Amino acid sequence: MSHVNAGLIFSNELATGEDGVSTGSIVGAVQCARDKAAVMQGLLQQCRDKDPAGSTPAGLVYIGDSVSDLKALLMVRTFNVCALVRF
Repeated sequence: MSHVNAGLIFSNELATGEDGVSTGSIVGAVQCARDKAAVMQGLLQQCRDKDPAGSTPAGLVYIGDSVSDLKALLMVRTFNVCALVRF
C-alpha cells in the first residue's frame, strides 16, 4: 500500500534483491479474485461507514488486467465499460 496525493494505492510489489534488481517474486497477499474482491469490499464498507447513502465515491478507482479482476471491478457501481479488459 502506497500513499499518493492523500490517496491510497493497494497493489502487490515485486521483490528486489540486494542489488536492487527484481527477483520476479511477488510481495503481497492480493493475488486471486477472492483477495481482490475482499480488498474492494473493505474499501466500499469504509465509504459506506462515512456516507450512509452508500454511493460509490468518485475517487474510488479499480484498475485490473485479468479475469481475476472482474469480481472486484463489478463491485463498484459506476465504471467505464470501455475500460474493461479486452480478451
